[in-house]
Amino acid sequence: FLPTAKLFHLKLKKRSTETHCDVTMDNTRNRQFIVSLYALVGVVLAGGVLSWDQNRYSLTIGPVTYCVTAGAVFGSLLSVISTDYLGRKPTLMISSTLFFYSWTMILYSSSHAMLVAARFIAGVATGLLSVVAPIYIGEISFKSRRETLSSLIYILINVGVLLMYLCQNTWAIFQVWAEGIFSALSLLSILLLFFIPESPYFLINKDKSKAKSTLQYLRSPDPSEELNELISEVGKSPTGLPTLDMMNSFDTRKALVITSFLFMTQTSCGVVLIKFLSTNGHVFTGDMKLYRILFGVFLLLQVLIAMMYWKFVTDARRKRIMLATL
Repeated sequence: FLPTAKLFHLKLKKRSTETHCDVTMDNTRNRQFIVSLYALVGVVLAGGVLSWDQNRYSLTIGPVTYCVTAGAVFGSLLSVISTDYLGRKPTLMISSTLFFYSWTMILYSSSHAMLVAARFIAGVATGLLSVVAPIYIGEISFKSRRETLSSLIYILINVGVLLMYLCQNTWAIFQVWAEGIFSALSLLSILLLFFIPESPYFLINKDKSKAKSTLQYLRSPDPSEELNELISEVGKSPTGLPTLDMMNSFDTRKALVITSFLFMTQTSCGVVLIKFLSTNGHVFTGDMKLYRILFGVFLLLQVLIAMMYWKFVTDARRKRIMLATL
């Protein structure tokens, strides 16, 4: 009887331990998801920047049509430095602050020059966000969850596109206050960013105790093994700036060139081109309001469908599908 009772006790203890681990893992995953959402509210703002209708100001030509792109190039280059020197969280906050200034300037604009400056600032914010957001999500999440959480970026940017289309193509009050709504979202983004932790990868060189507490909050109650891995990985960086050090690797440079070419090709001949042209009135004719809203719905649906389909596709087939999109 005693051996049987002892065996039963051990089984109960093991089951209790497994249940506790499962609950802890679920809590950690929930935290990662919530932190990712808080960090990516700014992506909704970027979607609004891309789909803002400049026809309302009779600005179909001139610097205002390309200053967003110029600002995005400058912002993306600046973000490579700021993410390593200032941190991921401050860079996200700077981006959201620039979004707020941009939308507020458009809301109270009194001249063409002010609109051009506002759109350039919006481009800088978009460039900063486009670099730091994937880095932050990748560094706070489990490897098995990075694909899912990173896909939130593409979902939320299309949510922003659809929201702007709805604001500018529905009732008059939303048309008037479209910029005001996005200014409020900018403030919300700044507020939420106060509640997210800094990336443990950035903290490892600044304060190891904070890095450990962040890992405990986002990964596991006992992050000793992961902390040692981080210390070892960051220690391999000759300059202490991992984002810049990645360019020292030939494989990284090769992957960057290939993916940049594919991305530029897809951008030049796909839905992104239609998205930009639609804001200038060059794509839709007739009832443009309805077409733009339907186009925004289509963009959101195609990302959601791609996400669900992607989980059932092997790595080898993913390459073929990506090339097929060209």
